Amino acid sequence: MTNFDHGFSSDLLWKTLWESTNDGLILVNLEGFVVASNAAMNNMIGTNLLGMSLTEMFEATGIRYTEDGILATVEDLVATRALRGEKSIQKRWFQRNTAKPEGYYTDNTGHTLRDENGEISGAFVIIRDVTDFVLKEQEAQRNYEKMLHESEVLWEAIPDLVFRISKDEVYLDFRFPKSEDLIAPQMEVVGTRIGDHLNDDYGALTICRNAIRDALETGKLQTIEYVLMFPDGLRYFEARLVANGTEEVVSIIRNVSAQKDSQKLIQESEHRYRTLVESFPGILFRMSMDGQFLDVHTNDEEILFAPKNILLGNWIHKTHPEDSVRRWEELRDALKKTGLPQNSEADMTINGRVKTFNQIMVSFGKDELLLVILDITQHSMAKQELKESESRFRSIAEAMTNPLLISRLSDGIILYVNQRLYDALKLRNTDLVGKPTPDFYAHPEQRQKLLDALKKQGHVYDWEMELIRPNGEHFWVSFSASTINYDGEAALIASYVDITERRIAQAQLLQASKMATLGEMSAGVAHEINTPLATIRLSSHNVQQAWKTKNYAELKKNLDLIDDEVHRTSTIIRQMLDFSRNAEQDKWVLVDVSKTIEQIMYMLKRQLESEGIEIILKLSRQPLYVEGNPTQLQQVFYNLAANAKDALKTSVKRKLEFRIKRRKTKAIFEIEDSGEGISPKDLPNIFEPFFTTKALGMGTGLGLSVSANLIKNHHGSIECKSKGPGKGTLFRVILPLKEN
Repeated sequence: MTNFDHGFSSDLLWKTLWESTNDGLILVNLEGFVVASNAAMNNMIGTNLLGMSLTEMFEATGIRYTEDGILATVEDLVATRALRGEKSIQKRWFQRNTAKPEGYYTDNTGHTLRDENGEISGAFVIIRDVTDFVLKEQEAQRNYEKMLHESEVLWEAIPDLVFRISKDEVYLDFRFPKSEDLIAPQMEVVGTRIGDHLNDDYGALTICRNAIRDALETGKLQTIEYVLMFPDGLRYFEARLVANGTEEVVSIIRNVSAQKDSQKLIQESEHRYRTLVESFPGILFRMSMDGQFLDVHTNDEEILFAPKNILLGNWIHKTHPEDSVRRWEELRDALKKTGLPQNSEADMTINGRVKTFNQIMVSFGKDELLLVILDITQHSMAKQELKESESRFRSIAEAMTNPLLISRLSDGIILYVNQRLYDALKLRNTDLVGKPTPDFYAHPEQRQKLLDALKKQGHVYDWEMELIRPNGEHFWVSFSASTINYDGEAALIASYVDITERRIAQAQLLQASKMATLGEMSAGVAHEINTPLATIRLSSHNVQQAWKTKNYAELKKNLDLIDDEVHRTSTIIRQMLDFSRNAEQDKWVLVDVSKTIEQIMYMLKRQLESEGIEIILKLSRQPLYVEGNPTQLQQVFYNLAANAKDALKTSVKRKLEFRIKRRKTKAIFEIEDSGEGISPKDLPNIFEPFFTTKALGMGTGLGLSVSANLIKNHHGSIECKSKGPGKGTLFRVILPLKEN
């Protein structure tokens, strides 16, 4: 490496970077001469720049052009500009030199170097070869232009009516493949309203108006069907409407009259078919190996190729067509060769209708066989309908605005995802199907918790959980899921909404609420700390006296007392610090509800007693563990206790009772006061944000709203009961127990 005049040579890390980086690095002194250039820079231009002036370096590194094709001068060099003291110097060049005559792109960044007095002492330049990146950008632009052209061609090729309609129901533009599908001549459509051409004789006007409104309000694809009267009769139309911005919709309309007529014919045909085959359970033939009918069983002889009395004793090659005989012989030969049951499907025309039959042939004794023929037409149709249903499902899933995923319940393998999920996970050119879903959970145990909830309820709604994208980015979602049968397998279908920003806002709101709470607690806590401090002061005086008199028993007694009071003070401070910490930093752990209440009471007891409030504690003798965020649960219990304390201010009899008990698989926490109560009209609103019954300036209306959201996130519930003003209030929190 060349010499360093600016103190870099003493920095091992800088040396390593200088020698190992793929970027070109140049150091220029105040006189404009190159005093250092790394190997990457020299390789990039095919020569050593050391000792060159800026003009010589400009010539050696090749002719430069801006991205717009403007020829550069030496004054445009980032090194030149850095020596002038300019800031934020960045430039992209296209240049050619002897090392790379085909040309290449570079990003150049210049930094001004200053001495200890702040005077300019030189310039430091970083040059990065970005040719591959720029070429990919250019290729992407060409692909985009190609795609745009293809889209325009596709637009022209759509065989449907296309309208642009404003939110005021005015036709703005249209294209049409067949003029006979228009309700009015072409030139009379643009500028008119849909009500000028449609009426409600068959509900078409109302249906279209509602679809326009819904498309603009929801931003979702709207699919409708309506009927119009034409001179030659009724015509049926299917329309798909999608918002184009906020002021108009695009409507693609297809004449489906032929399909409707076909459906009607199919329905009529199916009705005739069901009437015809209602009593057909199947056919059973007992036959010899050479094809003689020994026995025939059927409830309807019409499906036989010959009457039953003719078939009995006869041979198949005399009663059935050649193709039927050939299929029978193929099954018979395979049966004789393998000894295993043979199965095949065949289409036959029965009474002018093609039907599908399943033929099963098995050995019956030594020289006989049984041939069972079952009508599986409905099964085949069901398979086709299932295929069509799957196609419809995929169309709907791809049109959804939320990510959607289907995974196998047994192992979490992904069976289907829509495009929205790829977008949400920021994935391109990656197939998620066949990969395990646990890879996307920030905490893999979340999937098992989800499955446990699904087993109990069959579905979950608004389940909040943390996921992780393949790029390592964490985000929060509100998750809804249920169990389904997908391609014959038990599966989980799930959709979610990204709530990361909402979670951040909630965390900020919770922290603000806690800071306000700490302010309210400060006076009581100060008193709690002052009492042990007074004891410590007195005991320290006694220690001095005992030391002078060599009264070691008294000395130990006072030192023990000081130790107890220091422990008490540190406990108060530790609990205050625990309470004030950011709850988002805490992991979910097992929390003993009774212990949490005891911690809250430790901070509140003196304050409540000083206001003449009688405290009654009825805690569980056994630990009741729930899984959750301990700081968030403390916040909930404190909010409820603080509200109860405020409700007792105007009461003559001031009593506050805390109860914790177990009810089957739930932990129940209740706090009941003898305060002013809540009126029936206010009771439904108490958990809404910013709702408060307190005087102006006495409350934010956020405490109960925050508490309700926190309990919901812990998969619990919170409820309030009050018989009215002056009759007290009961709050009940219900949380799922975590066994063992």
